[in-house]
Amino acid sequence: MGFAESRTEDAQDVTEEFVDVEARIRNNKKLEERIITMLEERTGKLSDVLEIERELSRVREEIERMEGRLRVLSDRSALATITIQCREEKEYVPPAAPTFSSRIQKSWSQSINAMKQTGENIVIAAIAILPWFLVIGVLLLVSVALGRRLLRKRSK
Repeated sequence: MGFAESRTEDAQDVTEEFVDVEARIRNNKKLEERIITMLEERTGKLSDVLEIERELSRVREEIERMEGRLRVLSDRSALATITIQCREEKEYVPPAAPTFSSRIQKSWSQSINAMKQTGENIVIAAIAILPWFLVIGVLLLVSVALGRRLLRKRSK
């Protein structure tokens, strides 16, 4: 059985903010009703009517913003996350010493792998040197041909 390595708790009480936002929404809705009443009764200048409508728009925007905040607070209170991390505590058991036969088998495998690696390296080296042998071979053939030609000219 394991044990808890650490424990962390984090909580935020949103009750006060929730109540405050609800109260502000109620107050702004009352203000909205009064502004609508003023707008219906208003028979003055167009600039006064436009000013009242701007204020009504601002109040409605504020109500929508606060209702959104209220939904966020409500959703936040409905969520909870719990994270648990467990680790099993095991007793250390040292590995068993290799047997004689397993040591022989390991040595044989390492030897075969070394031979295989050496063979591969020889093939790769031969392929890498092959273009140089071709160039040197062509140069030697040209040199021998020129040398024979010079010897024939001297012999004559």
